[in-house]
Amino acid sequence: MSSQLDQKPLAIEAEACLRAVARIARVPDASQTSFVRLLGSAIKRANKVSSTPEGKNVSAGVLARDYFDPIVRAAKDLGVALERLQGEHDAAGETARSMAASHFYSQALQLLTETAVSADPVGDLIASLKLGLVVEAAERASARAKSWLPKAGRKKGTGRANFDMFVMALLAASELTGGRLTIYKTSHEDDRWAGSLLKALQQLRPVLPPTNFFPAGTLGPSLHTVYQRWRSTSGNLVEKKCDF
Repeated sequence: MSSQLDQKPLAIEAEACLRAVARIARVPDASQTSFVRLLGSAIKRANKVSSTPEGKNVSAGVLARDYFDPIVRAAKDLGVALERLQGEHDAAGETARSMAASHFYSQALQLLTETAVSADPVGDLIASLKLGLVVEAAERASARAKSWLPKAGRKKGTGRANFDMFVMALLAASELTGGRLTIYKTSHEDDRWAGSLLKALQQLRPVLPPTNFFPAGTLGPSLHTVYQRWRSTSGNLVEKKCDF
């Protein structure tokens, strides 16, 4: 069964649902479109994972080995290769070769990009690629995966990694766009939990996976588990808002 987000006739209802969550999270009006875009992407990922037959186990070590480490190596190797065109990392006697390579590469780059004439097209390309950012993002992703994903045979979080990662994405989306979601214990509700995070998940149920997603039992304790882990590992994102 597909979610409402994947059914075109229900797209309007789905967006209305996400807008309602933006209001629950108290996202400023000017940032609600960005919030809806971030949350929509998170919902699509959650539905895709839930609808895919269970395959190989997900672990931080595997993600680092097969995904993050190759990104780091490739970015560093590309950086060194491009820097060689600028005469860096040359062995003795290679200067003439690197200068010739730089000449032909710079000409090709100028023709392909059709940009204004640059005195240093290779240097401009290196700066635009932001390879240092690529490396740092992969290293941080690896560290965060290590803190969130369980080791083999051990439970971490709610036991539903897809749910945990979605709630983490929801919390990030709300704070990056100027909102805030909370959950807390109360004696005034039947299940003893309340807060905007709980309201948001209840609002989102129609567009979230109906199977292989929600933890067993009531939502409150599971959301509190993810919220506490999110708060301890991510801190406050108010100072890290992005421009969308």
